[in-house]
Amino acid sequence: MIEDTNLVTLFILFVCLSMFFLLVHKYLLNILQKLSGKSKNKIDDVFILVLSSFSTYFYILTAFIIAITQTTQVPSNIENILFSFIVFWVAYRFSSVSNKVIELLFCKDNNSAKQLLGFFSTFTKIILWILVLIIILSINGVNVTTLLASLGIGGLAVAFASQKILSDLFSAFVIFFDKPFGIGDYIIVDQKDGVVEHIGIKTTRIRSLSGELIIIPNEEMTSTVIQNYKSVKERRAVINIGVLYETPQDKLKKITTIMEDVVEKDSKCRIDRAALKEFSQSSVDYELVFYAKVSSYKEFLKTNEKILFDIFEKFKENSIEFAYPTQTLHIKK
Repeated sequence: MIEDTNLVTLFILFVCLSMFFLLVHKYLLNILQKLSGKSKNKIDDVFILVLSSFSTYFYILTAFIIAITQTTQVPSNIENILFSFIVFWVAYRFSSVSNKVIELLFCKDNNSAKQLLGFFSTFTKIILWILVLIIILSINGVNVTTLLASLGIGGLAVAFASQKILSDLFSAFVIFFDKPFGIGDYIIVDQKDGVVEHIGIKTTRIRSLSGELIIIPNEEMTSTVIQNYKSVKERRAVINIGVLYETPQDKLKKITTIMEDVVEKDSKCRIDRAALKEFSQSSVDYELVFYAKVSSYKEFLKTNEKILFDIFEKFKENSIEFAYPTQTLHIKK
């Protein structure tokens, strides 16, 4: 039975603690909201999200548990259960907002990260609840050190048995944070090329240009050279053209100028060089090198095609004929 004096003390302490917790909560929330408007980082947004998840009932219940354990003789096992309940509730609130926290920190405007969100959320919750279990066991008098030592030996055995899986799992972390490629990027990996469709925990899936799905372990994706064409601002094109030996010399001299003019008139192209390259067996060969200011390969092919057609038209206008493999036979009489 609680004495009247203790009851009054309990009530006063309970009211004071409740008001204190609620005022601190409101004060911190106001400060963080003001900082959030000025700050560009997302840390303050994370704190706002976590703080907002704790309701008034949590602070009132916490104040009551602290007050009753400080003012009355509560059996130690009951006291341990009450504090374990507070730890559980805090962990539950963190767990409920973990998805939003991870998305806020890492997944904004990042399709690759969003695909991995489910895995990282689950992984975070597992770690959180393991820590909570250890804390609750410790509160209730369990020797956690001995327990962790025994779990460590078992965990080491499992780690050795699943090295390949763990390696791919670690590689998924590397891809997630380093971002060497993302969903929708056109990449080339070890002579395999295509568009990235999915980045998973163990594998990355690439859709090749011919249509088949290429599945590559994440460990291989992080241990080899990857060519990523997403950030390409312009693409280099090399065109080799051969004309007949019968072409007059004055027209041969005009060919480089014709090719340069064709490229310069196209706003999507930047000329590098146009020059007479060599005299081959059946043609006089020229080389045209230019840069197409396009990012996608499809646009590049269209631009390259336009340049080829324009050169063809200009050669036709100037009566310049393209060469093709021929042999001339000279017979002496």
